[in-house]
Amino acid sequence: EYWRAVVQGWDMPNLPLSPAHIAGLLQLYHASAGFHPPLAPLVSHWKHPSSQLRLLELLTESPYRFELTEEEELDSQVLPNPPRCWASSTFLSRLLTLSDVEALNSRVNALFVLGLKACADVILCSVVRLQLSSQLQSSPPGKQKMKEDLMRELIPYFFHINASRDPPWERGVHGHPRAIARMWDISSSTVVALSAEAWRSASSMEGNGARVAATYHVLGLIRCLPQTEGVRTAFLEKDVEFAISLGLLGSDVAELARVGWGISSWLRSRVTKGASNPVMFIVYLVAYIGKSFAACVPRMQMGDASACGFGLETLASVLEMLQDLEEGVGSSQIPSLPLPGSTSEQQQQTSGGMTIAASVRALTEACLAKHPQLRELSKILAPFNQTTTSEDIEEAANSYFQKIYTSEQSIGEVVEMLKRFKVSGNQRENDIFACMIHNLFDEYRFFAKYPEKELRITGILFGMLIQHQLVSSITLGIALRYVLEALRKPPNSPPTTPSTTSNSGKMFRFGMFALEQFKGRLDEWPQYCSHIVQIPHLREGYAELVAEIDVAMSNSAAAAAAAAPEPGRVTPIMPPPAVNNVSKLGHTPLPAAPPIPPPPRRAVFGPGLGRAVHDLPKDEALSIEQAVLDHVQFVFNNLSPSNVEAKTMELQSKLGKEHFAWLGQYLVAKRISTQPNFHGLYLTFLDYLMSNGGKGGKDAVSKNEPNDYGRGLVDAILESVYSNVGTLLRSHKITTSTSERSLLKNLGSWLGQITLARNRPILQIMLDCKELLYQGYETGMLIAVTPFVAKILEGAKNSSVFRPPNPWLMGLLGVFRSLYEVEDLKMNI
Repeated sequence: EYWRAVVQGWDMPNLPLSPAHIAGLLQLYHASAGFHPPLAPLVSHWKHPSSQLRLLELLTESPYRFELTEEEELDSQVLPNPPRCWASSTFLSRLLTLSDVEALNSRVNALFVLGLKACADVILCSVVRLQLSSQLQSSPPGKQKMKEDLMRELIPYFFHINASRDPPWERGVHGHPRAIARMWDISSSTVVALSAEAWRSASSMEGNGARVAATYHVLGLIRCLPQTEGVRTAFLEKDVEFAISLGLLGSDVAELARVGWGISSWLRSRVTKGASNPVMFIVYLVAYIGKSFAACVPRMQMGDASACGFGLETLASVLEMLQDLEEGVGSSQIPSLPLPGSTSEQQQQTSGGMTIAASVRALTEACLAKHPQLRELSKILAPFNQTTTSEDIEEAANSYFQKIYTSEQSIGEVVEMLKRFKVSGNQRENDIFACMIHNLFDEYRFFAKYPEKELRITGILFGMLIQHQLVSSITLGIALRYVLEALRKPPNSPPTTPSTTSNSGKMFRFGMFALEQFKGRLDEWPQYCSHIVQIPHLREGYAELVAEIDVAMSNSAAAAAAAAPEPGRVTPIMPPPAVNNVSKLGHTPLPAAPPIPPPPRRAVFGPGLGRAVHDLPKDEALSIEQAVLDHVQFVFNNLSPSNVEAKTMELQSKLGKEHFAWLGQYLVAKRISTQPNFHGLYLTFLDYLMSNGGKGGKDAVSKNEPNDYGRGLVDAILESVYSNVGTLLRSHKITTSTSERSLLKNLGSWLGQITLARNRPILQIMLDCKELLYQGYETGMLIAVTPFVAKILEGAKNSSVFRPPNPWLMGLLGVFRSLYEVEDLKMNI
C-alpha cells in the first residue's frame, strides 16, 4: 500500500525524475524489502500518461528486475540476457495503450525502436503471444494499430526470403532459429500461415528459380522446428501448391527426409479416391511438375538447391505413383490446367476435355524426353511408351511426315487431317494423332541437325499445331517452351566449316518459323510475350517483330482493362501466312515480319502538373569523400531519440553547406523513401538543426545565423523529394510495380509532414496535386496517384492553416469525393 501511494504521488504533470532518482529508489526499496517493488502500480491507469511514459522509459534503463510469468520467461530465453521488460505482457500492453495518445505516439515508437535494436526476437514472441491473448483480442482499434506496425516490421525480417538484408533497425541476426521455435510453441498455426505467406510472396516473382528459392527458404524455417509428425502434417495439409512444393523439395533435404518427409507415402495418401478432392490435387501436382521438371538434376549434382529444384530421383518416384492411379481417379476430366501467362478462362478453353490419365501420360512423355535417365531410375518407367504404338500406327505416322517433307501433301492439308483425327471416334486415327504429336516433340532434340528445307517445314508445322489449338494443356506449355528455348539460341553463331550452319543458328531459325505461325494467339499469353521481347538479339536485329509482339501485349492489357472480351474468341493481330506460300520462306535469311503500324503510345501525363513532374533531373553526379560518407552513414545508423541533439552537432561538424545537395539526395533515396516508420525521428533531427541551439556547420554557419544550416538542408531535401517524385511518376512501371508505388507513397507521406504539417504550402508551380488527380484519372494512373496525394494530405491533420475551410484543401477533397462516386473505380487508398 505504501508503494502504491508513492507511485500515485508521481502521477503529476512533468514528473521530475531522473535515472539517478530511479536507481536510488529501487536500491532503497530492495534493501528494505529484499525484492524489487511490484510492477502493477507502475502500469495501471494514470491521470498524466506523459509522466507514466517517462517513468517506463527510465525503468528500461534501470536495474529494475521485471517479474515474468513462466510463458514470459520462455520468451526471454530466445536470446542470451535480453532486457526483461520486453518479455513482460503488462509492460508491453501498457505501452500499446499509451501509443493511443497522439502526443505520445512518437515517443512510444522511439522506445520500441530501442527495444528492436536490443532484442527483436523477444519482442516478436511477446507480441504474437499478446495477439493471441484476451488482452489484445478485446483491444480498441488504436492499440491494434501500433501492434500491426510492429508485426509489419518484424514478420518480413524473420520469415520473408529477403530477410538476410539488414532490418530497418540496423542490426544483425541474434537468435533467429530459437525465435521461430518459440513462436511454434506459442502458435503453430501462426508459423505455418506466415511461412505460407512468405512462400507465396516470393514464388509470385517471375521464373521457376524464384519459386524454388522460396520453397527452400521455408524448408530452412522448418528445420528450426522440432522434427515431429505434427510439424510435417501442419505444413503439408496447407493449401495444395504450397504443400506440393514443400513435399517435393523437402524429400531431397537429407535432414528432413530422415524424419518422415519422404514423398511416396504422403503423395499416395492424397491421390486415392478416399482423399479430399484427389482430382484437383493431381491437377496442381501435374501443373507444378510441368513447370519444374526441366530443371531437375540427380541429387548428387544438387549443389545450388535454389537453382535446380527437386532431384530426378524424386521426379521418378512421383511419376511412378502417377502411373498407378485408381481407375475412378484416372478417368476423371480435368477442369483446367495453368498455362504460362494465360487467364482462367483461357485455361478452361485449353483443357480440351482431357482426362487425368491423359494429362499424366503427356507429362511422363515430356519428362522422359527431357531426362532419358529416368528409365534407369525406375522399372515402371523403363518400358513406358516403347510398345504402346503398334507397327502400323508408327508406320502410318511416319508416312504422313514423309509426304510433308516430299511435298506430296501440304502442311495445311496435314493440319486439317490432324484436326479430324484428334476428335475422331476412330481409335486408330486417335492413335495416329497421338503418335505424330509425340514423335514431333521427341525429335526436338535433333532439330539442330536437320537440313534447311526440313527444318523450315518442321518449324512451320510446329507453329501451326499451336495456332490451330491441336496441342493443349501440358502439351501446349511444353510446345511454347520449346519455341522460347529455340528463340533464345544465338542466330549468327559461326559455323564449324564453310559449308555448315551452326546448331544454335538452326534452332533459332526453327523458333522463328514456328513463332511466325501462331503470332495471332500471342495476346493470349502476355507473360510469354514478355519473355520473348526480352531476348537481346531479337530486340537488336528484329525490331519489327518485337514491336508486333509489343502490340499483342498492349492489346491483351487493353482487353483485360475493358473486361468485356467475347468469351472463347481471340482476335488475331494479323492473319497467319498462307500455307501455299511456304516455299517462299526457304531462303537462308530469316523471315522478316511484315510492316505494321507503330505500337500505341503509352498514356503519359500532360502539361500543367508542375516542375516536379516535368523537369528532368540534373545530370550532374553528386559525390563525396569516402570518409565523410562513412561518417554520415554512421550518424544515421546510430540515430535514436535519446541522442538526436548530439548527432546533429556531430553532423554539422563534419559536413558543410556545399554538400547539402548530396546529403539531401542521400536522405531521400536511402532513408526517407524506404523507412516510413522513421520519418518522425528524421523530422526531429531536422528540428534540432533548425533550432536556435544549433552551433553552425563546418565552414559555413556563423553565430549570427544559427538557423541557416538546418533551413538549407531542409530546402535541399525538399528539392530532392520533388525530383524523385517526378522520376517515379514518369516511370513506365509505376502502374505495375508495387515497389515503385510504395516508394511514391513514402515520399508523399514525408512531403506532407515537411510542408503541410509545418504550415508550409506545396506551391502549384512545383506540384499541382488537383491536376495530378485529374490526369491520373484520364491516363489510368490513379492506382499510383491517389495513394500519393492521400499520403500528402495526411500531413494536414497537424496543420493550423491547411484545415477546412482552406480553399486548397477543400478543392482536393472535392476531387477525391468526385472520384469516389465514379462507379467501379478502384482508388487504392
